Amino acid sequence: MSTICLEIQDKLTELKRSYTQKKKTLSGKIDRNQSSIESLFTVYYDTLNALRGELLSEEYKLRSQMQTFEREMRQMTQRLKQYSLIEFYHEEEELKRKISQMASGLESLALYLPKARIICKDLPKAFVQIKFELRERI
Repeated sequence: MSTICLEIQDKLTELKRSYTQKKKTLSGKIDRNQSSIESLFTVYYDTLNALRGELLSEEYKLRSQMQTFEREMRQMTQRLKQYSLIEFYHEEEELKRKISQMASGLESLALYLPKARIICKDLPKAFVQIKFELRERI
């Protein structure tokens, strides 16, 4: 019985040693291949992100201004809810100044001229073509 157990243990040990060696070799090959492919995709991602930032900078700026305006409106409304009649009297000039300042800030939201627009008659077809071209390049 002990001979059988020893034989099984030896086979399992050899199997594990063999697996560990193959795993080490395979992992190295996988890491090298994956690293080269990931670096290729990084070039595409970085380029696309830079282009997105360049083409959509005005949109990002306007959205940020709108969010700031909405936040200031909420804050002002919350503060006004807490004011007593006397506080309104003492803060009248400051409130009017702040409202005037916010109103003048709205003027920057009046004009929107995008840097770029997509003009394409068949956008789904263009998407397919872009995917095809990217696959061909890779």
